[in-house]
Amino acid sequence: MKFTLSPQFYSKRNLWIAWILISLIASIHRALLLHDYNNYLIFSRPFFILLQGGDVYLPHPELFYDLYRYSPAFALLFAPFSLLPDEIGVVLWNLLNSVVLLAGIFSLFSSESDNKKVFYFLLIIFFESLTATQNCQSNNLIAGLILLGFSSMEKNKPFASSLFVALAGFIKIYGIAAAVMFLFYPKKKSFIAGMSLWTTILVVLPLTVLSWGNFLNTYHSWYLTVSVAKTAIQLSVMGILQAWFNLTPPSLYIQLAGLVILLLPFLRTNLYSTKEFRMCVLASLMIFIIIFNQMSESATYSIALVGTAVWYFNLRKPNYIDVVFLVLVLLLASLSPTDLFPRYVREHLIIPYKLKALPLILLWVKIQVELWGMKQKGVE
Repeated sequence: MKFTLSPQFYSKRNLWIAWILISLIASIHRALLLHDYNNYLIFSRPFFILLQGGDVYLPHPELFYDLYRYSPAFALLFAPFSLLPDEIGVVLWNLLNSVVLLAGIFSLFSSESDNKKVFYFLLIIFFESLTATQNCQSNNLIAGLILLGFSSMEKNKPFASSLFVALAGFIKIYGIAAAVMFLFYPKKKSFIAGMSLWTTILVVLPLTVLSWGNFLNTYHSWYLTVSVAKTAIQLSVMGILQAWFNLTPPSLYIQLAGLVILLLPFLRTNLYSTKEFRMCVLASLMIFIIIFNQMSESATYSIALVGTAVWYFNLRKPNYIDVVFLVLVLLLASLSPTDLFPRYVREHLIIPYKLKALPLILLWVKIQVELWGMKQKGVE
């Protein structure tokens, strides 16, 4: 007897309830039981530092560990959470991330009949998304904003799209890369005008609490912090080159080469009207901003897993090779840090050889091949 789940199981309501419950449980466990939310403190405390005219980019070990590397505007936008008790703020912050991400995923699909795809989409990203939630990271929010920016442009709403993309960029700089996709759409001037407006607002927002001198010093400190961070090498193409071949070429050269490869398919202007092409570029971009970012760590891979799911559900008819790539991504990029792999394997193979990055690098290469093999009516 064949077992099948009813369509009601995949209803939008059920998916929303399940996703929010998972976020709430993970957040409550982190905030109320473990009392371990340093990443949240990195986001929330700079608001008060700015109010006092201090430099948010200096070490503040009395408030949080590590450094604040986000924009000055983000510190102010975080105010509604900063003003709350930490335990409540952690739960609401994670909830915002989860809601925006799921809203972005739903925006990619057009009908109730696609809810089953959304369910499996969530399964693909589940572990990485949960990791980001448990660590109070912003990566689910970034992924959701990029998806909403893309979907808004698809729906001929360039002004809304520019807002989502600008917000993503002012949380993490690489989020601004999603702006390049405006080239696919007719209302280019509206998008540029929207980006100019939102960028200006977000840039000058700190002037509401800072003097002009402190404003300039704050942006200078941000620049210096980001510049120093560029010297690190973690789960990236650069990390693979270093770990496997002991090669340490300047990261900028590798990133520029990757950027050229990413943008070359934009020369295929005859495919701009093909949604499969646009979706494939979206997947390519979301993976690119992680695997070519030398600061990428495990929690940031939730963005790349969203890109993987976008790629897989954009395929008209996945073949066994596609399934193999998906399985490799799930095993190495998503599950390799878990107890599914013995500790010895994790400590002596996966971590030192940065195997978490490998399947996504290979998948990104495969996506480039697919982009160049597309026909105007889709993939053949």
